[in-house]
Amino acid sequence: NQETTEVANPKAAADMFLVMEQMRHGDCRFPEALQIPDAHKRVYIENVVGGQPPRTPQDQAIANLYLAKVSCNYTPMLMRNSSN
Repeated sequence: NQETTEVANPKAAADMFLVMEQMRHGDCRFPEALQIPDAHKRVYIENVVGGQPPRTPQDQAIANLYLAKVSCNYTPMLMRNSSN
């Protein structure tokens, strides 16, 4: 039983990484994460929180599902730069 590193859709993977990169510059929350089914927790922690590439097309789909539910607030760039 070999694990594949192929993703279901390369464009979807690129879009997911763009969103994750933007999230690093914000204050993001997803309190409902406590209610994620055990079968999805590894994917959420590794891929959404940790930013690692999904291991399988199924992991990509699960990560995208939860990524869409995360809420982020972003500090405007001028305010962020003035606080340094």
